[in-house]
Parts: sequence; C-alpha cells; structure tokens
Amino acid sequence: MKQDQPATVEEKVEYVSPDGRKRTITHKCILNRLTLDLKTYLSKIKKTKQILLIHGSADTTIPVEDALQLANALPTEKRKVVIIEKASHDLLDTQAIKT
Repeated sequence: MKQDQPATVEEKVEYVSPDGRKRTITHKCILNRLTLDLKTYLSKIKKTKQILLIHGSADTTIPVEDALQLANALPTEKRKVVIIEKASHDLLDTQAIKT
C-alpha cells in the first residue's frame, strides 16, 4: 500500500491493544461513526443537569478538538471538560493517571 493511500476496512479488523485486550472494529461501526450527527443529540443532552466530558490530549481516534466543539455547543453552566494530558482514546495508557 502506498503511504499516501488510506487503509480500507472490508468487514472487520481485529487487533490487540497495547494493554493486551482484543479489539474489533467493523465496517458498520466505522460507517455509523462517520454518519453520526451529534447535533441530533444535543437537544437531549442539553436537558441533562450536568455534563462531564473527559478526553485524552493524545487521542488519535477522536481528536480533542471534537470534544471541545461539543462542549462549546453545551450550556456553560452545565458542562465541565477534563483533558487528560498524554492520554489516548482509552485514557488508560498514560502516566498522568498512574501517579
């Protein structure tokens, strides 16, 4: 595969995460995430009393900017955003939460 070509997923991809757990990502999962429109959920979320968003600064699955954009769409008095430095998507592979 050329370096500038994106990888494709046929049906599913299985891999072992750094913590040793098996993970499976299906083509359907990817399509669902790509077509997810968070705006449709905002009206329901806004009815919630308090919202806590936790995100890793080193997340390569979902950029931290996405969490900040979601937070900015929520009422300021109802939201709290916590960015865990050096944490990836699963938030567990960082030294920051081990100390």
